Amino acid sequence: MNDVLKEKLKYLRLTGLLAHWELHLEKAQHTNFSHVRWLEYIIDEEVLFKKENARKCRMSRAKIPEKLVMETFPFS
Repeated sequence: MNDVLKEKLKYLRLTGLLAHWELHLEKAQHTNFSHVRWLEYIIDEEVLFKKENARKCRMSRAKIPEKLVMETFPFS
């Protein structure tokens, strides 16, 4: 990936795409995605990445002393 493309992705705040660019290219080569399907795949992955980062930010802003999620919460 060239520097111009990196700067554009940073400007657009597409950090998930920037971090996983090589993985996305490799996946596209192995699965023979069409251009439209590859773009949909990238957008879907970026949405998942942003949702996960938003969840992590909410957890850190909540300042909960012990980070428990539904899967590990001791209901007893």
